[in-house]
Amino acid sequence: WLPTDRSRRDLDSPVASLTLRSPGLMTVSGVSVHPGQRVAARAPIVILTSDTQVGLRVTLSPNERKSLGDKPQLLLLPDNRRTIPVAMFGARANADGHLLIPYSSPTSALRVGERVPAAIEYGDGRSVVSIPAAAILRAGQEAYVFVQRSATRFERRVVRVGRWSGDAWEVQSGLVVEERVVIDGFDAVRAAQSRARAIP
Repeated sequence: WLPTDRSRRDLDSPVASLTLRSPGLMTVSGVSVHPGQRVAARAPIVILTSDTQVGLRVTLSPNERKSLGDKPQLLLLPDNRRTIPVAMFGARANADGHLLIPYSSPTSALRVGERVPAAIEYGDGRSVVSIPAAAILRAGQEAYVFVQRSATRFERRVVRVGRWSGDAWEVQSGLVVEERVVIDGFDAVRAAQSRARAIP
């Protein structure tokens, strides 16, 4: 609307500039005109997007969508300091296969069109043993890790993994809390194992 005392005013003469005010807390997410362009009545001039209610578009593979457990929530990670949890209730798939999630952002934490790293958290909230994904090695269908037993001694341990969250896997069996696992330098670990076996 135009900042006048009347609800409508026809502009017959060219104007150098015109102040447009949004009807609420909104952001200009698109401009449909350029300087000097003549605009017909009712033609869109700007596109306004509410800062308090936006929709998140999330791309999930079919396997990822099937793996969602009970009460999943989206964890937005816009920077190294903040984690923004978003409930996924009311999410729906669009024609492109994206998941559309309504999101209220009263603090304007996100901008329209912004790409934000995210993770999906789900489950019943129970405490589990988890390890970084980099620690898990595979031989066929078998998953295993190297557990550090001493400064120079490592044990190859078969594990059964469960759910994946962020960059970590749930370990259902094979490890206990506070055991140390190797996440890099596997060649050096294998060499240390070979030397240990060679000592009578």
